[in-house]
Amino acid sequence: MSYIGKKNGNPNTDFLEAGGELENHDLVNVDASGNLLVGKTSIGFNNIGVEARESGLLIATKDGDRPLLLNRQTSNGIIADFCKDGTTVGSIGVTSAGASIKLGGTATANELDDYEEGTWTPVANNITFSAAYGTYTKIGRQVIANFRITFPSTSDTSTAYVSTTAGLPFAPHSSYINYRGGGYVTYQNKGVPDVFLYFGSQVQITNDSGYNYNNANWSGYTVHGVITYITS
Repeated sequence: MSYIGKKNGNPNTDFLEAGGELENHDLVNVDASGNLLVGKTSIGFNNIGVEARESGLLIATKDGDRPLLLNRQTSNGIIADFCKDGTTVGSIGVTSAGASIKLGGTATANELDDYEEGTWTPVANNITFSAAYGTYTKIGRQVIANFRITFPSTSDTSTAYVSTTAGLPFAPHSSYINYRGGGYVTYQNKGVPDVFLYFGSQVQITNDSGYNYNNANWSGYTVHGVITYITS
């Protein structure tokens, strides 16, 4: 094995030695198989240090911290390409919005540039829900928003809905408004059949006959639902 190191631990003494063992720390080693080792004296995935194997495999192992750091400066763009037989099949990069991953190709249609999870508070029409809670997951432009709401005791006859202009974590894309479907009720304790969500200008609670319930219809009852929509 050949070594590049500090003789006897002297930081001012660099040397290359072919064969033998160093008396102190080894910095760079090349073993008999042609593997380049940095900060380690033998190959092994669990051995701390970096190794460039003769076969082309690169391994970096660090204890208690990230083993790889890539830093692109000045401009947005690709940070790492992933290729198969010389053809790029994916990449990781950065855009003005943050990190970007392209999967299955290099076109804009293959790009995933946003993922987010969080909570939101549903807002009612002309009343205040006695309990309201929601969670959401945003993948690219698609938003999946779960909610559970409890109506107060009320005689208000305004249409029962969850507002799309207040409360939702992201505003729906303009082309998505008045789109039938887009949501469904997962639970309700009123006991009426065929309850749906109609994603119109608001997320209305309706039935398969097209009847829009009002707040009084749901007085004191609880509804759980899921809304799926596209944002800008």
